[in-house]
Amino acid sequence: WNLLTVQILNEVGSGRLGVAAAFSVILVAIVLCAIVVISRLVLGRSGGIKAMEISKEL
Repeated sequence: WNLLTVQILNEVGSGRLGVAAAFSVILVAIVLCAIVVISRLVLGRSGGIKAMEISKEL
């Protein structure tokens, strides 16, 4: 199993820039999805911004 970043570098080294660019777009999409999921989990557990504002007032 190759990591996606290693595969991107291999494709660039082989001169297949289009394939490397496609893999890069996939990597960015995966990272963005992970950020969205993690932020929803964190905000869901803490109650979101409103809970933070209330706790600051206390």
